[in-house]
Amino acid sequence: MEKFEELLISMGKIGNSKKTPVSKKEIKRTPIPKTLKLSPEEQNSLGRNIAGASSVIGVVNPSLGYAGKSIGIKLERDSLEKVMLNKLKRGQGLKSIEKDLVRLSQLAGYSIKASKYEGIYLIKNPELRARIIDKNNNLYLDRYDPEGWRRIENNQQYKDGLKRVIEEAEKRFLKTGEMTSGKNAVRTTVKFADRFEIGKQNTLEYALGESTILANVKFSIAEDKQGKHKLRVYVKYNLTDKFEKILGKDIPVEWGKPYDMLGPSGEKTILEEKFNKREDAFKYLKELKRELKLGMVR
Repeated sequence: MEKFEELLISMGKIGNSKKTPVSKKEIKRTPIPKTLKLSPEEQNSLGRNIAGASSVIGVVNPSLGYAGKSIGIKLERDSLEKVMLNKLKRGQGLKSIEKDLVRLSQLAGYSIKASKYEGIYLIKNPELRARIIDKNNNLYLDRYDPEGWRRIENNQQYKDGLKRVIEEAEKRFLKTGEMTSGKNAVRTTVKFADRFEIGKQNTLEYALGESTILANVKFSIAEDKQGKHKLRVYVKYNLTDKFEKILGKDIPVEWGKPYDMLGPSGEKTILEEKFNKREDAFKYLKELKRELKLGMVR
């Protein structure tokens, strides 16, 4: 824990080393948490906690180091998470807590410009987190940040990457007749932003950085209204990433809880055929696979 604190201190994220007392000048320069735009009842609740935190900050004994400041941050952080939870309980939607998440990033995060994505990573309240991240630890990007996701969809590098994996998945199926999943998925990486582009820290592009597009070949057999069984072979694709290791892959330090970032799935049909019986569809698929493999051998 000591090494972790020293790392944060060296980054300028938390006061001076606890071995060095805080001077009176530094105490005076300590920023008091900004007032949030809240409902009257939220202001009363948050105000009481902030007042307590501010009084602690104001009377810090130099021998306590940055302890007073840390207590103030913790109180504001806890109150801020309660405010966000109440907003979501009232059905205000994820957009209503965007600025609160940025503030959480400012209070307890690493991002120089603050990031709503780091804000999610920093959430400690399990009920609040469960309203943003699903039970499989996924953040659905098109739901959380629809505007950011539209930019990704219109990004030329994303379009080019999507084209690459779809074509490669189709080619692989037409050679072997095999379905793909997991480790056998076709994949490519797309770079949306560099770490040094600090001005983009509160954007989806920066949160994604360099991400992966996955593509798998799948099939389905569905009965239509006429009683026919339609066989469909298709490519299913989506963008995926993980919000973790903010300091870089080579520095395994986490001060929040990592989560997966998923773009919406898309599909492209490779072939469709109709059959009178379901078993006929399976026979056709089996025979197609055999023929494709024979063609590959020839």
